[in-house]
Amino acid sequence: HPEVELRVFWSAGRAIQAVPSRILLDAVKGASATLALRQLRGRAFRILACEAKPPVFRVAGLRTEAAAQHELTVSMDAKASAGPHAGVLSFRTDDPDLREFEIQVYGRVE
Repeated sequence: HPEVELRVFWSAGRAIQAVPSRILLDAVKGASATLALRQLRGRAFRILACEAKPPVFRVAGLRTEAAAQHELTVSMDAKASAGPHAGVLSFRTDDPDLREFEIQVYGRVE
């Protein structure tokens, strides 16, 4: 089975924390992993929009209600071509300390 190593790197401010910093996925099975976004002051916030570029990366589990932590599902298309893949997850929130931020995502299909 080809394996996808998917690394998530935090590249925004510190009002919201992304956990974990590394995710391993199996591309053939279309596996996914959980990405938690936590407001460090415990204040509830809404994720207003999320865009994954390129579309080989996907984010699911967006909710409309406010929460101090959001758990999202990050996946990579099982049909992705072999080799390295780089992308960006762009988020827009209603958090007054961090309205917009990006998380860089790196994957490798072998």
